[in-house]
Amino acid sequence: MIIKYPEALDLHLKNNLLPVYLITGSDPFLLNTCVDTLKQAWLQTHNNAGEATEEKRLHLNHANDWAELIAEVNTYSLFAEQRLINASWDKKTLDAKGKAALKAYATDVNSNCMLILQAPLVPMRQWPDFSKHPNIALVTITSPNAGELLRWIEKKLKHDKFTYARGVPNLIQEYTQGNMRAAAQTIERLTLIHEPGTCLELDDVREQLLDERDYKLYELSGACLEGNTNKALDLARRAKQDQTEPTLILWFMTQELRLLEQIASGVSHQALNIRSFRTRQYQLASKRLSRTDIHQLLRQSQALDVHIKSGSNTQLWRLLEQLIMTMSIGIR
Repeated sequence: MIIKYPEALDLHLKNNLLPVYLITGSDPFLLNTCVDTLKQAWLQTHNNAGEATEEKRLHLNHANDWAELIAEVNTYSLFAEQRLINASWDKKTLDAKGKAALKAYATDVNSNCMLILQAPLVPMRQWPDFSKHPNIALVTITSPNAGELLRWIEKKLKHDKFTYARGVPNLIQEYTQGNMRAAAQTIERLTLIHEPGTCLELDDVREQLLDERDYKLYELSGACLEGNTNKALDLARRAKQDQTEPTLILWFMTQELRLLEQIASGVSHQALNIRSFRTRQYQLASKRLSRTDIHQLLRQSQALDVHIKSGSNTQLWRLLEQLIMTMSIGIR
């Protein structure tokens, strides 16, 4: 079974859950919300049945890790009647051991366990053997069109117990320019300020809309974390055309580097208040940049800050682009 997310998953979840969900698609925000949606449906199903639940997270990095995954999905808990195994495979190819392990498990599943496998970089062409299996749902993440995003915004506002004046969802959609992550962030800010049951007026929403330039800088820092060099440079050059202050761009980059430094020191994402939809971005950056690399980038940003404060505009944007490229590619 192939399910497109976000447009078709809710309809599927009105029926019984399947034992195995394979998720592909590299949008970090949609990937995390897809997993959260599946987890919530699983919890609701078993909590309603009065069954104790347990979740385990696994990161698969090598071919031999598939044996550990199969052992986990077939393990029973002393404390829970139902288990959820949330695993991730970050490589671009599903190896032979992985295919064999998934096929074997799907043929003889543990009825007390649900498996979610996040494989965002594995393309659809590598999944033909799984798309028609009765115990497997292959969830493909696709960016929503305008109508789908508008419906998602309406549903999200209702989920957060808001009513709203006519035009509020359209305003959020127009401002965020089709970006679901930006729409979610806008609604999240509204939940921090307004009580459940509030009827949101257009002015309430306008007060919380970030300036578009600020959002582009947030998107720029996200592209650096993800290692998307071309996108990061494109956004930086657009910021230059918009006459954005280099100091502001440098501030965004430095904040991300300081967070990465704390993560490298062992501080958890939760302790740093990193939102779930950005977790994957920091994971990718942490794999690419060592602690030494991060310290070197921080020194580079400090030197650039001195350069800016000196009033010299010589090669300023070129130096800023160098910092962006080094952060997104890594130090070699």
